[in-house]
Amino acid sequence: MKLKKIKAIYLGVSIILGFVFTVSFLTIYVSSAINRGDACGCFIPIPYMILILSSLGLFVGFFSFYFIVSKQIKEKKDFTKNINELLNFLEFDERMVINILIKNKGKLNQSKFEIESNFHRVKIHRIIEKLSVKGIIIKTKIGKINKIELNPSINELFVEN
Repeated sequence: MKLKKIKAIYLGVSIILGFVFTVSFLTIYVSSAINRGDACGCFIPIPYMILILSSLGLFVGFFSFYFIVSKQIKEKKDFTKNINELLNFLEFDERMVINILIKNKGKLNQSKFEIESNFHRVKIHRIIEKLSVKGIIIKTKIGKINKIELNPSINELFVEN
């Protein structure tokens, strides 16, 4: 995995360096042609040179952006797949409660679970108690309301900020 990342970094750096080298070379070529007084006698006329350089810059920019974004999307898909595999050790009902918490950024009142999961409140209470005993969630009583939160260490893994 690290080797692929290193190769990707080398490829990205080499593309950018190639672009910088090409722009530098063509700039020196054009400036020397202008200094000689031979600006119109260049192999490539200056207006075309500007067009080529700007097109090349756009190409390199789009290619680099595509390359970086496609890697991030792939990593995000892999991470989501790993999250689902981690949740497989829980029972279906527990997994459903955890998924509801993840969708709500790791915090939710216990009364909202009944609406989101279509479970009866007694069943939700039992599931929350099981998860609380396992240390997966933290149940905080605020008056008559129970505030349910994912354990902070688990919350870092599952919830995007």
